[in-house]
Amino acid sequence: GSGSGSGSGSGSGARARAPNPLPMPRAAAGSSLRLRLGLGLLGLGLRLGLAADSVPLQYRDAPQRRRTAEVPDASAAGTSDDVFESSSDALMHQGFGTHYVNAWVGTPPQRVALIVDTGSHMTAFPCTGCKGCGSHVDPYFDIEASSTFEAIADRQECELGNWRELRGDCFMSQRYVEGSRWYAFEARDTLYIGANDSLAMAFNFGCQMHETRLFVTQLADGILGMNRHPNTLDSQLAAKGLLPERSFALCLSLGGGLMKFGGPAVHTHQEDMQYISLVEGNNNFYTVQLEAVYIGDHKVQTNATTWSTGKGTIVDSGTTDTYLPRAGADAFRQAWKAAVGSDSYSNKPVRRTLHQIAALPAVTFEFEGGVRVVMPPEVYMERRKNAQHMYVPRIYLDEHQGAVLGANFMQGHDVHFDPGSGRIGFARADCDAS
Repeated sequence: GSGSGSGSGSGSGARARAPNPLPMPRAAAGSSLRLRLGLGLLGLGLRLGLAADSVPLQYRDAPQRRRTAEVPDASAAGTSDDVFESSSDALMHQGFGTHYVNAWVGTPPQRVALIVDTGSHMTAFPCTGCKGCGSHVDPYFDIEASSTFEAIADRQECELGNWRELRGDCFMSQRYVEGSRWYAFEARDTLYIGANDSLAMAFNFGCQMHETRLFVTQLADGILGMNRHPNTLDSQLAAKGLLPERSFALCLSLGGGLMKFGGPAVHTHQEDMQYISLVEGNNNFYTVQLEAVYIGDHKVQTNATTWSTGKGTIVDSGTTDTYLPRAGADAFRQAWKAAVGSDSYSNKPVRRTLHQIAALPAVTFEFEGGVRVVMPPEVYMERRKNAQHMYVPRIYLDEHQGAVLGANFMQGHDVHFDPGSGRIGFARADCDAS
C-alpha cells in the first residue's frame, strides 16, 4: 500500500525553523521498502530530451535484507564518482543490501545518501536533533546551516503528513514491510541528485527525528521514495518543467549502477528495450502482469492468477531480493527439481563452485505480450560474504499474495519507469558503463 499523508496546497509560506522534538506517535501510515542502490547493483538516473540527471548508484554486500515497500498504516559514498560526462546520469552506490544515490540538499548544499525505493513514495533523512537515528555515511542534515531550509508551519502546506494544531507542525511517519519505521516533520529545501544542479528545486521531505530497526543500522542516510505517487521527485521535476516528461531509469549492477532522469540509459543497452503496460489502480506501486515463470525450460505449473492476487506483482528496487507467492511454492520446487535433478529448492546456504553455479538454470519471468526478463544463476545465487564457496538462493517462496520483483531481479537490466505513458521497460544492459 501507499504511505499516509494529509494536507493540500503548495507555495513557500513563512520561513520556519524546526519544531520541538517529536513525541513518540500513536500510529502512522506505512511504507514497505526493499533496498539496493549503489555503484553497480542498483542504478538510478533520468534523461530525455532536456538535460536530465544521471547519477551513480552505490551498493554494499548485504548482511541485511531489505523490504521497503510501503505498509498501509499511517564508507563508500561517492564523491568524484558523481561527476559524469552526461548531466542526466547519477551513479548509484551500494550499502548493506541496498543501492543509494547522493543527493545535495540546502544552501550551501550538504550531501545526503538516499536509498532509491520504487516501492514507497516519501523522501526522508535524519536532521540535527534526530534521536536514536544511528551513524550513516554522512552527518545528519544541519538545518541551521542551510539558508533555504524551512519547516512546514502552515496547515495549507502540509502535503505529506498530518497537521498537528497544538504543535504547529506537519507530522510524518512511515512503516515498511521489514518492520522498520521513522518519524519526522515535513520540511522544504533545495534538493538535486548527483552532480547536476540544473535540476535543483525546492522539494518537500521528512526531517527525521526518530528511526527504528534497519533505518538505524543502514549505511545510507535516508530514503528516496520513487513510486507512482504525485509527490515523488520525478513527478515534481516534470510538474515544474525541469523534465520533459515524468520518467526515470534504474540500471543496477553488483556494486552500484546508474540512475537516469527523463528516459532510459540507452548507452548501457545490449538489446532493444521491451515495454509492458502497468496495471492501474494499485496503491501507486509499479504493478505488472506476470503470466508465467520458467526454471530453465520447465514452466512453473500454477494458475496464472497466482501471480496477480492481492497487490499483484510489483517491481520494487528497495527490496533486496525477489519474493514469489507461497501459493506457487510447490510448483516452483517441482520445476526446479525437473530442471536441476535431485536437489530440492530452499533458501538454505549451499556449497558450490563457480562452475556449479554457472551450470544452474536461469529463472525467466514472462509478462504480457511475451516480454521476458531472465535472472541468471549468478544473480539469484548470492555468495556469502567471507565464504568463497557458500551461496544462498535469493528467490523466496513465502510472499503472502502476489510477488515482489526486487533489486536482484532488476540487476543487469536498464529498467525504465515510465508512469506518464503507463508502462515499464526492460533491456539487458552493462550497468557499469559510464
